[in-house]
Amino acid sequence: MNIERYRPDSALHFVIVDTVDGAQDMIDAQDYDAAIVDWNLPDGLGTDLAKYIRGAGKDMPILFLSGVFTPDRRTEAEHYAPSACLEKDFSKEHVENLHRLIQDMLKSGGL
Repeated sequence: MNIERYRPDSALHFVIVDTVDGAQDMIDAQDYDAAIVDWNLPDGLGTDLAKYIRGAGKDMPILFLSGVFTPDRRTEAEHYAPSACLEKDFSKEHVENLHRLIQDMLKSGGL
């Protein structure tokens, strides 16, 4: 998924990290407006990162992405007060909807 490819006019800037450890380092280094977190990462689960974010006192919106959100996954995700749990879809329409969701969240103050 590449929002910048589908929406080159977007004012959103993305920092992409593909591991829980890498994301934790980035979160420690600076503040972010939101976190889009894949459920399965090479070194852990997206919930590990969400737990870290919330444990660090960050109240940024968290959007979980997964190939499938089972009821159990949704229940687990709810522990971290996500703004959304979205199933992955790499279509242009999905990227447009994700872009709109992020913009709306940021305009409304996030959570």
